[in-house]
Amino acid sequence: MLKLAVLGSPINHSLSPRIHQAAYELMGVAASYERFEVDEDSFKDFIETHQDWNGFSLTMPLKAIGMDVCGFATSTAKKISAVNTLVSKDGIWNGHNTDVLGFDYLLKNMDLRDVAILGAGGTAKAALYALAGKEIGARVYRRSTNRDAQLLNANSRVEILPWDEIGDAFSATLLVNTLPITAFDAELKALKPRGDVLDSLYHPWPTPLSQSTDPSRYSSGKDLLVAQALFQIELFSNTSIDKDEFFKRLRALI
Repeated sequence: MLKLAVLGSPINHSLSPRIHQAAYELMGVAASYERFEVDEDSFKDFIETHQDWNGFSLTMPLKAIGMDVCGFATSTAKKISAVNTLVSKDGIWNGHNTDVLGFDYLLKNMDLRDVAILGAGGTAKAALYALAGKEIGARVYRRSTNRDAQLLNANSRVEILPWDEIGDAFSATLLVNTLPITAFDAELKALKPRGDVLDSLYHPWPTPLSQSTDPSRYSSGKDLLVAQALFQIELFSNTSIDKDEFFKRLRALI
């Protein structure tokens, strides 16, 4: 029996247990998948006392600190200094970043002629790295300069722009939102995207961008959640799956 869980704070709204449990049932894999409220202060103690577990999904705010417990991390995780997946192997935590793979999976259906990204955190870096694999850059709009070097490390083609120019982002052929719900003030909510939108948010619903975007051009955080979970499912179970079929079936559940 695989012992798995998602860790983060807040965590009660997470749909990951529903997605993963359904996947393992479809695969005939014996597994339990739980959720635990874990913040940055309690993370290392939690990991230390759960060494017998097989794997963890990490969500906010643990993706950066997750690197600290890894005995091994993939080149992708190292490149963007963030892990969202821990897999126990021979007593060592292996760190992966399936957010990048999830973005790559979804971006194949997007108009990438002009990409704008809102925010500069771990999710933004994952999107940038996925775009870098396609030799495509993006405009990133952020409030602080603190993460500029990390953004450039994730994608050398990035153009980093100040927050007061954020209105220009909404003219992009693809707008990727990685901002938390708390960042959407009245001014930001009033802006209307002209192209496709890939949103990292799904709770609380409706999200600000879901209300201002043509539904046929809007992909919610649920799409990204399921897309990245496809690769976690393979890592946790050590089994390959038909990703298109599983995406369709798992996305329909949420």
